[in-house]
Amino acid sequence: MASEFKTVDVWIGSFPSRSRFDEFFAEAIGDNDDAPISEFAKAMQQTFYDHDFLEHQFHTPGGSVDLLLAGHSFSKSYVNQVLKAAAGLGVRTGNTTVVVWNREITAPASVVTEGYVLRYIGCFDCDPSVAV
Repeated sequence: MASEFKTVDVWIGSFPSRSRFDEFFAEAIGDNDDAPISEFAKAMQQTFYDHDFLEHQFHTPGGSVDLLLAGHSFSKSYVNQVLKAAAGLGVRTGNTTVVVWNREITAPASVVTEGYVLRYIGCFDCDPSVAV
């Protein structure tokens, strides 16, 4: 598989509702090329990313990091790395996962607001030959 999937950036978060989560990732293409494509892009301080390299999911109910990552593409190849890094950051549960390949987010960061939390866990090696 393509080299674009050799690394993955991972976020674990908590959103108050599925509708707020969906709103955060809703993409709006307009006439202004300088406007961020989504609230997620704005939070990452960039205007565009290729959504073909992004997976995001709201989980009901929430759960542990390993359960949140289950089902994401190639997750068996990076879940142990993520668990170790998340534990080091004190992140053990949530209801939101975001995974992005191809370094589409140029300066990945955590976002903490009164309404939601999205913790950047890190960039990890990924083996695209590993099934879900």
